[in-house]
Amino acid sequence: MQSYSLFELNEYIRRVLVLNFAEALWIRCEIGQLNESGGHIFMDLVQKNEETDEIIARAESVIWKKSLKQIINSSQLPLEQILQEGNEVLFKTQVDFHERYGLKLIVEEIDGDFTLGKILVRRTEILQRLKKRGLLYKNASLKLPHVIQKVAVISSANAAGLQDYLQQIQHNPLGYKIENTLFATTVQGDRAAQNITKQLESIKRKPDFDIVVIIRGGGARLDLSAFDEYDLGKAIAKCPLPVITGIGHDVDETVADQVAHTDLKTPTAVADFIIHHNSAFEFRMEQMGQGIKDISNGILQRHLLQLQSQQQRIQFFANRKYQGAVRELDVHTQRFSQHLQRYFLEQRSQLDQLEHRLAGYDAQQILDKGYALVTKDGKKVDSIELLKPSDHLNIILRDGEALVRVEQLKIE
Repeated sequence: MQSYSLFELNEYIRRVLVLNFAEALWIRCEIGQLNESGGHIFMDLVQKNEETDEIIARAESVIWKKSLKQIINSSQLPLEQILQEGNEVLFKTQVDFHERYGLKLIVEEIDGDFTLGKILVRRTEILQRLKKRGLLYKNASLKLPHVIQKVAVISSANAAGLQDYLQQIQHNPLGYKIENTLFATTVQGDRAAQNITKQLESIKRKPDFDIVVIIRGGGARLDLSAFDEYDLGKAIAKCPLPVITGIGHDVDETVADQVAHTDLKTPTAVADFIIHHNSAFEFRMEQMGQGIKDISNGILQRHLLQLQSQQQRIQFFANRKYQGAVRELDVHTQRFSQHLQRYFLEQRSQLDQLEHRLAGYDAQQILDKGYALVTKDGKKVDSIELLKPSDHLNIILRDGEALVRVEQLKIE
């Protein structure tokens, strides 16, 4: 029985491949795994059954460092977006077989339009699906609070973008105090979308936050495919809080960006957005305060003018009333003076009559008629009730006085 060594077999396979695949071939496949080492990119390429998603073919491939530089220099392709696990790609490859290392596909060229088209088609399909379910603009319809004070941050704990965001918030020139709570998760890799979705569910059970911020960034661009997943887009759309994304890329917007309330390019831009939002509210409040002050001053001025007008009217009517009262008082004073003069004249006349009558009642004339004047201690006595026994009285007669002592009183 004829036999071959393993080396002989592999050498034969190599010769066959060299003869049959002398020129490079364009192949369609999916990137299963991707690693970078020493400037070279090593990929595990697969093909899946479209119905069952089962892998039906697999091959190892590599982009050597030298070829990678040529590809970058000769095109403007966003390789970091194309060379991602799960992307469908179209590579021009040289089939290489080594007796020791086996079959390897050497990538020489990349058709970026093919991959970008596949990504765009898949993204468009997801967005149409979300739109059909009324989810595409659901989160964008939420109103931001007037002031953002408590933020739920979804990010990798070690992401440089997170530090940029926190630095910008904590040292904002306006001195705003914003409380950030980190919900740490992976933001790249196969389970990134699932992990971010779980953190969104955790935040929904804690209603104390004002907004949700999803941050990815810092350093080189990493995997963006997680942000083009339907389940993550649906979770963002259904989040009861406004979601702001800052996942650090300048390429086309991901599904997460388009369903979010606000999408920004970088974590720093997210921080600036929050600070500007609060500043705009403060400015509006200052404007309203100034407006209220202006309105109040206007009202005050109108009332002051009305008050001055009323004061002038009151002063005018008061002066007129005062002048009328003065004239009326003058009339009454004149009348009173006239009445008083008449009264004085009448009293004077009566007094003259009394004086005339009194002149007819001279005391000596009265005494001459036989009357006597009785006094006690120099005071006139005209009633018996003023006397008591043993009182000494002075009786004045026409031609002299007599001192008598009361012995007995007789009261009629």
